[in-house]
Amino acid sequence: TPGVLADEPRLASGIRDGTVRVWDLTPSAAAPRVLTGHNSSVYSVTFNPDGTRLASGSQDKTVRLWDLTSLAVAPRVLTGHEDLVRSVAFNPDGTRLASGSDDKTVRIWDMTQPAAAPRVLAGHKYGVSSVAFSPDGTRLASGSIDKTVRLWDLTQPTAAPRVLNGHEDAVQSVAFSPDGAYLASGSYDKTVRVWTVKVEDLAAQICEEAGRNLTWEEWQQFIGPDIPYARTCPNLPEHPSVAEARHTAAEKK
Repeated sequence: TPGVLADEPRLASGIRDGTVRVWDLTPSAAAPRVLTGHNSSVYSVTFNPDGTRLASGSQDKTVRLWDLTSLAVAPRVLTGHEDLVRSVAFNPDGTRLASGSDDKTVRIWDMTQPAAAPRVLAGHKYGVSSVAFSPDGTRLASGSIDKTVRLWDLTQPTAAPRVLNGHEDAVQSVAFSPDGAYLASGSYDKTVRVWTVKVEDLAAQICEEAGRNLTWEEWQQFIGPDIPYARTCPNLPEHPSVAEARHTAAEKK
């Protein structure tokens, strides 16, 4: 995955030979700078917001953090993933870096303390192919080979992620809209899905379109089993299926 720096004409690319190349896109550009260190294919590269750092994720299970202001300095190597790293992304202010791996986890690294242990987000059943921060940095989306998208609230470390179901094949890419209201996901099922990010906004949208509260099954499918059921239309009664599901659950205890 290439990385493009918006404010300066530079492009970074990760290569199967384990190198990263940084291209100057000005008309008089010289040959690209070649960054070496990974010992296997580089799957993802990304610039931090001010363009002073570049992160690369590789099949060698590491993330490397390159200081572009001093390439004579060896990159910092972030270790811990147990399988190849498919995606890397900085948050909007550059203080956090997320990495998604085939080890089924997302790791969030503190760029102010790169030596500190990362926060590990677990829950996907198969590899994580794409990660993206929301524009305000409070949420992280992860797309997976398990056909789901997970939306993590980074302001609540113990909260379960919202699981977005619907894709029929592996999710390869996720991206937030500039205002953070929507999340797009692209999949091998040949579709792009656009999700409403805030549950309260989604609830209002559902109430307006359906004119009733969701059934228990609809809530599990479209909102997620990890989020407690709530009425999407506060002034209308719950759907009868909700009481039935609660009764069945109580009997099993």
